[in-house]
Parts: sequence; C-alpha cells; structure tokens
Amino acid sequence: RTFAEEFDLLDWSSRRAANVDGRVVTEAVLRSIIGGEHQGVLFAFGYNKVFMKSGVLSRLRAVMLLYTKQIVRKVQSRWRAFKGTKLVHRVTETWLTVTAAIAEAKATGVWSVAAISAALEEQQGQVKPWWESIQGLDVKSAVTKLEPLVKDTTFSKLVSRIEATAKQVKSVASRKTSADAAYSSSIQQGLADVHDMLAEISRIEEDTEGVVDTDGGKQRCEEACAAARKRLEELRITALPDLKNQGPTYDLLADGPIEVDSGAVDALIASVSGLVDNARKCGHEITVTRREFQKAIAESSQQRAEASARLDALKKDAQRCMTEGIDGVMDCVNAASELEGQLDDLMEEASDAAAFLATVKELSEAVAAAAAAISKAKAELEKREQERTERTALGSRLDDLAERVAEGLRSLRLRPAVQLESKDTDLAGELTAVSAEVAELRGQLALPLDALRTKVSAAAARADKVVEALEASAQDEFSRRRAMFGGGARVSSALDHPEEFIRQEGVQDHEDVLMRIYAGVKELQEAKAQRSRVKRCLDHFVKHAFAGDSAFDPPGRA
Repeated sequence: RTFAEEFDLLDWSSRRAANVDGRVVTEAVLRSIIGGEHQGVLFAFGYNKVFMKSGVLSRLRAVMLLYTKQIVRKVQSRWRAFKGTKLVHRVTETWLTVTAAIAEAKATGVWSVAAISAALEEQQGQVKPWWESIQGLDVKSAVTKLEPLVKDTTFSKLVSRIEATAKQVKSVASRKTSADAAYSSSIQQGLADVHDMLAEISRIEEDTEGVVDTDGGKQRCEEACAAARKRLEELRITALPDLKNQGPTYDLLADGPIEVDSGAVDALIASVSGLVDNARKCGHEITVTRREFQKAIAESSQQRAEASARLDALKKDAQRCMTEGIDGVMDCVNAASELEGQLDDLMEEASDAAAFLATVKELSEAVAAAAAAISKAKAELEKREQERTERTALGSRLDDLAERVAEGLRSLRLRPAVQLESKDTDLAGELTAVSAEVAELRGQLALPLDALRTKVSAAAARADKVVEALEASAQDEFSRRRAMFGGGARVSSALDHPEEFIRQEGVQDHEDVLMRIYAGVKELQEAKAQRSRVKRCLDHFVKHAFAGDSAFDPPGRA
C-alpha cells in the first residue's frame, strides 16, 4: 500500500474531500503528526516518494493504532447506546400498547367481557417486570440488562399476543357500539311511538270536549282515553327506560354482525295499541257532527282562502278611495270583513256546517261586490290623478312665465335711461301687468281645470308677445349702436350665415369648435330653451374661460 492509503485516516479534512491527491494527504499527515518544522530533517518529499529517518514510521504507526482504538471505542459506545435505546423503546411500546388496550376496554365497556379482561391483565403482568426494570436505566447498560429479550422468543410472542388482543378490543368495541346504537334506536322508536299515541289521545280528548253526552258514549270515550293514557305514561316513564338501562343481550366475541333483539320493545308497544284503538273507536262514534264540520271546512277552504286573499288586496285601494273622499267603497270592504269574523265564530263553535258553507258563499259575493266598486272608483281616481298632474304642470308653467317676465324687467333696468324709448316704457308696463297677472294666477290654482288652463295659456301668450318685442327692441338698439361704430356694413335684415360670420371675425382657424358651439345652441333653440337664459349661460362661459388669461393683450385702437 502507499503511504496515503495506510495513513489517510489521520488526515480527516483531506479524506472528506473527493479525489484528493496522495501527495496532499502525505504532506498533511507528516506536518500534523511529525511537525512541519522537521521537514528536510526527519522527512523529505521526492517526486512520488517520501523519505523518513529511522523511528518516524514507527511513530506514525503507533499514532495510527491509538487513533484506531479511539474510533473503535466510540463506535462500540454508540452502538450499545443505539441498541439499548431500541430495546427500551420496544419494552416501552409494548407496555403502552397493553395499557392503552386496557384503558380503551374500560372506556368502551369491553372490559366486562371476561375473556378479554383476563387476557389483558395477564399480559400486563408479564410486561410489567420488564417495564419496571428500565425505569432510570442508562441506555448503554440496557443492552446487558435486556439482552435476554434479544435471545428469548417468549417476549416476541408476548408482543404478538398483546397486539392481537388490542386489535380484538377495537373490533369488539366497534361491534358493541353498533349493537348499543341499534338497541338504543329501537328504544327511541318505542318512545316515539308512545309519544305519537299520547298525541292522538290528546286530539281525541280535544275533539270530544264540547260534545253533549246523550247515551253514555262520551263517558266511555273518556274512560278509554284515561286507560290508554295511563298505560302509555307507564311505558314512557318506567318500562322503556328500564329496558334501556338493562341493555341488550349479545355475544360480543361471536363472528358476524350482532343481531339485536327488539322483541321486548315490540311487546310493550303491542300491549298498549289495543287500548289506543279502543279510545280511537269511541271518539269516532261521538264526533260525527265535528267530522261533518271538518268536511265543510275542507270543501270550502280554497274558496274562502281566495276570497280572503282578494279582500286583503282590496283594502289598500279602499283606503285610498276613502282618503280621496269616494263614498261607498269602504262600506263594501267592511261588510266583507264582518263576514270573515262570522266565519271565525262559526269555526270556534264547529257545530253548523250548513251555516258555515252559506257564510263562505256570502263572503265570496261580498268580495266580488267590493272589487266591482273599487274598479268603478279607480276610473275616478285616475281622472283626479291626471288633474293633479296637469295642475302641477300649469303651476310650473306659471313659474317659468314669472322668471321670463322678471328677466325682461331686469334687462330693461340695466339699460341706461338715455337709451330707453317710449315703446320700451310701454313694454315695461306690459311686463309689469303680466307679472301681476301671473302672481294672481298662482293663487288661483284651485280654479276649475278648464278655466285655469285657459287663463294660463292667455297669460303665456301675452308674456311671449311682450318678451319677443323686448328682444327685438334690444336687437335693434344693438344694431343701431354697432352702425355708429363702423359696423353698419354688416347690419342687414338677414343675419349672416355662421360660417361667413366666423370668417368676417377672423377666427376661421377655430371654425370647427365654433360650429359645434353653434350646433349646441341650435339644439337648445329646438328644445324650446329660453333665449335669454341660454345667452346668459354663454356669456358666463366666455367670461369664466378668459378670466385668467393674462396673455391676452388686445391691440390698442388707433
């Protein structure tokens, strides 16, 4: 072997690296064991050999032997600890398995099975010495202490038996749970049957409560109900709970599903069924009238329900008619409501089926009469609603007239006195008269609709005439003043086309935007917007847009 192969164990860092050159290992070993300061004295390196003085190789082999012994001791110690821990875990797991099986058996009631409880106690007693022996035991010494477990097959067999018993406990517990659930279900079903029978006895007693006893039938029915109730209460309070506490009888260790015998519950229910049947028969014999009334209710239930639903739907319209002062409608609805009350009284008595059917018929007829009255009244309601809508529209029209007149008067007040002509003064007087007329009409909105409509139309016509004359006067004044400042060349009876006017003003670069503005104004005119208001809006938009334009610097006049 080479030097590196014999002594590479002494160089741990080189051995961890893959594909390390033998020279590297040799240099590392000699420098770490002999000392790097002795290189060239006690040892020297050739191209592929190392030269050592006498004693160096012996020293290296002694160090190698010592290092090997230390590694062997560590491996032995750790192996004993590993083996001891494994044995301790095996004993611990076995002990926990048997104790867990015992706990589950006691919790689920399986402990009552003698074969299982005896097997678990025996197995726990066999494991207990081993469990006690490892308490406080060092894992290294556990190998010696528990060595018999490794060689003796008895413990392995014991572990197998414990695991089999634990599995059996789970299986038996599952079977017991299923059997108990089935038995409990049969008891609950018996109690439910008893509850239903008690409810039926109560219904029989209620149905026969108001029946007059003429031949002793009611007394027999009461005695039959009392006997059946007594026996049912015994089953509910005593017999069935005692059966539940006793529990079912079954073989938990047998193969196959467990069959739960519910014969005892069935026998108890059968013992009381005859008493209930007798009470049911007695009650049936004395409730012929009650049954006839129930038949009448069933026959007329749909007719009554439809009439009641229709009556409820009519009450809102009837209330509206009463609010509007339309007489007669609420009386029809109240008459139908009184018939509903009579039906409730007849149902409480439950004795006169013929009267009940006749009253249901009367109710249907009364509801039909109320519906006809409301249908007739709705035409009047619609007429009044239309009249209110038109009066509201006329009031809004008066508000618009008042605003137009006020705007005209305001424009006249803004003119200098020197510019006012006699015709303007006349227009102001006419506007004042129209304003007074509009104010008077506002207080006369309760007039007959035809008269109010005529007066509002006349006032609107006069207002339109005066406002148009005022606007024409303002336009004439504007044209006159424009002519005074050299603009008369463009004044004509016919206004220039918008595109021509844009070119004359020298803003043809913005023709698209200006034509869109003109189109919007045209739409407002077609929508009957008030001219003065549109003009004020446009003036405001121009002022608002150019308000902060500090760069605007118009040229001075010559």
